[in-house]
Amino acid sequence: IMGEALRDESIATAPRASDSRSIMIIAKAIIAAQERGEIDPALDPAKTADTLFALVEGIGLRRAFTGAMDAEAAIAQFHMIAERYLAPPPRDRS
Repeated sequence: IMGEALRDESIATAPRASDSRSIMIIAKAIIAAQERGEIDPALDPAKTADTLFALVEGIGLRRAFTGAMDAEAAIAQFHMIAERYLAPPPRDRS
């Protein structure tokens, strides 16, 4: 669908609207986690949500391309990168 949506605007409308709603939902979850101190407060919630979606899509495309379709390994790869990206900065212990 994504490939066809790049070529045909009429096909792109529904997936783009769905993507925008998904980004907003995840951005709200990011804000809540930032307020709890679980995610770096300096990250922009909407941009961070978009980056996480890009990460999932990129891992999926890369694994499909290489034939490495182990779902557990893909999930572990996403978690490793996402945890490092989202982590709040270390607290100053001075």
